[in-house]
Amino acid sequence: MDLGIASVAGITVICYLAAMAVKATEVDNKWLPVICGLIGGILGVVGMFY
Repeated sequence: MDLGIASVAGITVICYLAAMAVKATEVDNKWLPVICGLIGGILGVVGMFY
């Protein structure tokens, strides 16, 4: 099953929600791009093998 662009949109939404969750904590905002990049990369690899 090939989801194509829908999987990219899903990963984007999940990364955005994770960034909002991290913003609600006391973690410095400078780490948001790193956290989103890691989550997006992990989800991309998982999606590729799923």
